Amino acid sequence: MALYKADVWLGSNSGRQTVSVSASSPRGAIEQICTIYHVRDTAIWNLREAPRERASGGDSDDAEATLWGGAALVALLAVVWVVASFTPQVFGLVGGSATWWLLTRLQGKSMDDLIRPTSRRALIASLLTFGLTIAAGTSAALLGRQVQREHFTEVQPTAQPAAPEERPVVPDRPAPVPPAPGDL
Repeated sequence: MALYKADVWLGSNSGRQTVSVSASSPRGAIEQICTIYHVRDTAIWNLREAPRERASGGDSDDAEATLWGGAALVALLAVVWVVASFTPQVFGLVGGSATWWLLTRLQGKSMDDLIRPTSRRALIASLLTFGLTIAAGTSAALLGRQVQREHFTEVQPTAQPAAPEERPVVPDRPAPVPPAPGDL
């Protein structure tokens, strides 16, 4: 069913109002307005089919939604390609960054506090954080290399041994030497 909007005169107390009804035809919309608001069809003007509003509250073009869906798909494929091509580097970067973030949150410090420590104790904590971050990044990179070898590399087919011939192979014999003309 379509959504119809119309301007309706509802009397001198209410004045002119814009109302909406759902109907399958313009004539059905007029009948519904007459029934619901107790008016004659002469009190209805500017009847029009209105586009349905989306749940977000605004009108959106389907082409725009398709464009954003296509862009999201291309971005997802690009991410998959980067992960497949550079698995050790991606794993190392994500592992190191996650370790860095976790350690800074556990210590309750900002990045500035770790880069420029104010005391000897803070310097030791910063060095320990850097060391753990590098170790986690390296471990993640090694894991990424293993994942890349197992899942993202093309396996070359191995050469099959030649099939044995069906007829037996005759050993090589020396060819008979023809007699020389003077030997006859």
